[in-house]
Amino acid sequence: MFNLIFASLITASFAAYETEILQMYTHVFIGNASFYGTGYAGMCQIAPNRLPHAALSRNTVPAALNKPQLYGSLTCGMCLRLTPHKSLVGHTPLQNEYVYITDVCENCLAGDIDLATNGDGLWAIDIQAVQCPVQNTNISYKFQGSQEWYIKLQIRNSRFPVTEVQMYQPLSKQWLPLARSLDGFWEIRDIGAGYERPIQTPITISMRSPDNQVIYDIIPSIQNDVVLDGNGVQFAYNSALLEVPFVV
Repeated sequence: MFNLIFASLITASFAAYETEILQMYTHVFIGNASFYGTGYAGMCQIAPNRLPHAALSRNTVPAALNKPQLYGSLTCGMCLRLTPHKSLVGHTPLQNEYVYITDVCENCLAGDIDLATNGDGLWAIDIQAVQCPVQNTNISYKFQGSQEWYIKLQIRNSRFPVTEVQMYQPLSKQWLPLARSLDGFWEIRDIGAGYERPIQTPITISMRSPDNQVIYDIIPSIQNDVVLDGNGVQFAYNSALLEVPFVV
């Protein structure tokens, strides 16, 4: 009953780039791969603290995605399959790779990847988005600079990137959208848009994936700069789309 009420209240609006992000799972994109060797640091702010489960797989490496396909920061935390075709410059070997997006490559073109590992050279490649290997783990959260008047929330360890987030307002019984920041978070920006303050905890949110799944979770409290668990939810596996195999 709880979820049915929420489902009737949530709006039907889609993130502006949802169709394009879904196409990253159904199409192959041709580009180049290079190396820049910074590990899990980067604009998406995946590290430090507890790394997402997908980042722990031995066959997954951190990478910076080209700016056109980062869609602001919506595809932070996305997993992709990288297939090398031929070496263009340099000597570093490149195998079939799965990459986890942690940063933006400002000067890259659509289809390009900058691997956050040590190496040199340039490879002709293709990339395709795949479901992250979350296995039986759940979505987690991290707040930054948040308090009872302002929310800045990162959603972590999701099978798909989240394309829309709404927050439930318990007094007015409305769902209101959170805005996407350029550093991988969701936040309240417009003070006069109906967001109730002081913000009450626990916080109830809805999340949408590019394949049109909507799930709900409850975040028990606001604690900044630590990874928090919700009620144990995750986007369902989509058998029509590829997935990264997890390697221990």
